[in-house]
Amino acid sequence: MTRDTLETILAEAPGSKAETGKAEAPAKAEKNGDKKTSARPPAASEERTFSFGEEHRVSLYLSLGDSGTVVSEVARVTLGPAVVRIEQKDRTVLFLEYAAVQGLSVRPPRAAGEAPRTGF
Repeated sequence: MTRDTLETILAEAPGSKAETGKAEAPAKAEKNGDKKTSARPPAASEERTFSFGEEHRVSLYLSLGDSGTVVSEVARVTLGPAVVRIEQKDRTVLFLEYAAVQGLSVRPPRAAGEAPRTGF
């Protein structure tokens, strides 16, 4: 997966909250003295972080060569220039190449009073 694709998925994921990692540079002055006020998207060299609240259950699907794995309990995903930083709810931090990320799953909050289900 590319950074742009992952960023699009994270931006559209239910319950995600985006923030830019670096402060935006001040706008340059025009010749007439007015400042530009356009809102530009973050550059690929900037970090962009997406966080998820406790109520959403987020998992990332990874492909590592011939095998794959699931990273569950994702709390925050930071998109860097070359790598993805994944923080889990237990504070485990993973650093991955974009190519390793294959998909994202977001399960909605449980209904009030709904207990976790046991499955096999």
